[in-house]
Amino acid sequence: TDDSVRVTVDGQVVIDNWKSHAATINNSPALNFATGSRHSILIEYRDLLGRAVMRLKWLKPGATSAAAVPTVRLYDK
Repeated sequence: TDDSVRVTVDGQVVIDNWKSHAATINNSPALNFATGSRHSILIEYRDLLGRAVMRLKWLKPGATSAAAVPTVRLYDK
């Protein structure tokens, strides 16, 4: 993100970097989910000045680098 971000998963805040900052990587702790399960994700983001950046990525088990979460894995309630 570039500026502020807060990410909540299933009601638990997993990233809380709600201060102005240059582009940075914000990592959550490892989250383990059962295959096929659905979870609530809330992303709060704000851009104050300059360039806006916000990306949601995941690191799947066995992967060595994070990848964008595919839109087919995102659901609207």
